Amino acid sequence: MEITAEVHPVPIKQSLGQFPKTIGDYRLANTFQSSADVIEMLGVDDYLQYNYINPENDVINL
Repeated sequence: MEITAEVHPVPIKQSLGQFPKTIGDYRLANTFQSSADVIEMLGVDDYLQYNYINPENDVINL
């Protein structure tokens, strides 16, 4: 097993704000925003926290 502590930034092609509000039968149910401390710790410029729900009330979180 190889373990690394290096982080390599991967540029995204567009803002995550453009992420779809529907995915198949799932629709965006709600969003969350992390605290400034969490954002700083993660070292991200753009992020999302979305919950989607389908007609059977199955939930996925991204």
